[in-house]
Amino acid sequence: MNVFELAAVLSLNTSEYEQGLATAASDGNKASSSITSKFVGAGKAVGKAVVGATATAVAAIGALTMKSVNSYATYEQMVGGVKKLYGAAGMTLQEYAKSVGKSTSDVKSKYNDLNKAQNMVMKNAQKAFMTAGMSVNDYMDTATQFSSSLIKSLGGDTVKAAKYTDTAMRAISDNVNTFGSNIEDVQNAFKGFSRENYTMLDNLKLGYAGTKDGMKELIADANEYGKANGEASNLSIDSFADIITAIQQIQEKQQ
Repeated sequence: MNVFELAAVLSLNTSEYEQGLATAASDGNKASSSITSKFVGAGKAVGKAVVGATATAVAAIGALTMKSVNSYATYEQMVGGVKKLYGAAGMTLQEYAKSVGKSTSDVKSKYNDLNKAQNMVMKNAQKAFMTAGMSVNDYMDTATQFSSSLIKSLGGDTVKAAKYTDTAMRAISDNVNTFGSNIEDVQNAFKGFSRENYTMLDNLKLGYAGTKDGMKELIADANEYGKANGEASNLSIDSFADIITAIQQIQEKQQ
């Protein structure tokens, strides 16, 4: 994780993040200038080797600045995705009401729920480094890639979807930490499940085949486990939210 993703972990205040980026870029330019002037002077005494070192140092600073700029660009893109898929796409109440052709009083409750869901995802992304071993950007990227299926499976309830999203992220983290799996393999498996693709189920190393029948078997076992614990459990393969719950329960069962 670079310094700017760490900044995003600590605070999702965009203005502070932008200020940090600008400061770092400025500092990088100043450092480049300082290093260059000092080494050029020294180069007269020690020759071309020092000048070569100067070029390396300046290039390293430039690479760090560029990487940070790219990371922030990705961050902005991910925030936009979260606002669009979980929230009201950054619109005011009046703008949202106009976009759906209703009065502000008719949509106020829904609008508040969208903002609540959006803020929940972003706050969970902020602490994802501690709870799920992911950067802010990775958390939001994964969340947006399966959000449509998740929200649909919950009847459009974005607040519930935000909660299930965090459950999925923690399940991914638990799986990776337990089995030492490649996190991208597990993330891709969940993305596949949201599209009714179960071929990567065996990536989770839970003992189920990467087939639809394998997922049905996992869900059946999760239902049995739930009932054994006194819970009403009627999970179905037709719901992505249920699949997330089933995986969480099986991982809990297998400790």
